[in-house]
Amino acid sequence: MTAATTLGTWVRAIVAALDAAGVDGRALMVEAGLDPDLLGSHDARYPQEGSTRLWHLAVARTGDEAFGLRVARHVRITTFHSLGYTMVASPTLGAAFERMARFFAIVANSFRLELRRGPVEWQLVLPYDQHSARPADPAVDALMSISLRTCRSLLGSDFQPLRIALCRAEPINLQAFTDILRAPLLFGQPLDMLVISAQDAARPLETANQDLAQQNDLVAMAYLERLEAANLVQRVAAAITRLLPQGEPAQEQVAQNLALSTRSLQRRLAQEGTSWQALLESTRQSQARTYLANPRFSITEVAFLLGFSDASAFTRAFRRWYGESPSAWRAAQATSAQQ
Repeated sequence: MTAATTLGTWVRAIVAALDAAGVDGRALMVEAGLDPDLLGSHDARYPQEGSTRLWHLAVARTGDEAFGLRVARHVRITTFHSLGYTMVASPTLGAAFERMARFFAIVANSFRLELRRGPVEWQLVLPYDQHSARPADPAVDALMSISLRTCRSLLGSDFQPLRIALCRAEPINLQAFTDILRAPLLFGQPLDMLVISAQDAARPLETANQDLAQQNDLVAMAYLERLEAANLVQRVAAAITRLLPQGEPAQEQVAQNLALSTRSLQRRLAQEGTSWQALLESTRQSQARTYLANPRFSITEVAFLLGFSDASAFTRAFRRWYGESPSAWRAAQATSAQQ
């Protein structure tokens, strides 16, 4: 099973939209269980589960049903790694959509985009069924808004899709959706999709550059290959995080959880330049500050969430990692937030 993750720069756009709405985006990340310190890395990825929590919290905290649509304003050509560049350099709008579907795992590897081509219309579809969870409503809204903004940036602001179909129920604040998207909208549909005419799909792009498109295709493929190679490390870290509240997990337990033998797990981790003990330590270390940043958890509760037998064992480990006690780190963070 592939570890479900979202590109960190995608989360960065959500945080930017939250800040613009007057909500502390980094604080909300912590509430969602995401580490805001990773936002500075272009290669960082977050667990899909935490990203989904952030979407729901964002809508609840802003009180804005159209929050997902507004995130599109904070997306740049660099937000989705090489995907934005290779789309812009494509020869036609249809070719740009083909690349979007092909490399969508860069953005989120737990969902897929499907491009359905027809003689009259092309459909960019986000398919799912009872065996695969649908993304959060605001995430789908954002995807549709970004896709439409891309069309308009490439073909002109007057571009009109044939329709946008959404599974979500019609929002109470329908006017915000119609004002931002400026397109025919259908709600309560069986699939989420952006539909354009076959004629528009064939329209050439002024930004087309075959050499650049091919080069960025290679960059995108190399990224996905690295993501797949790192996937085992992510899966092990995720399994450790899930099991830690029950006590320090055994390597054999995690190997069984991932349908691997202990020897296979050891060998594959070694191939990735790490080890079981190193991953256990780094997972605890990264989760420690995330938990401590949430005032709902006492030091003792954080210790148990990280699989330590008691608070003193956690404190010793935290001093080794960061050179200070958990309570001192938490106090310093609270002081910094008040300044």
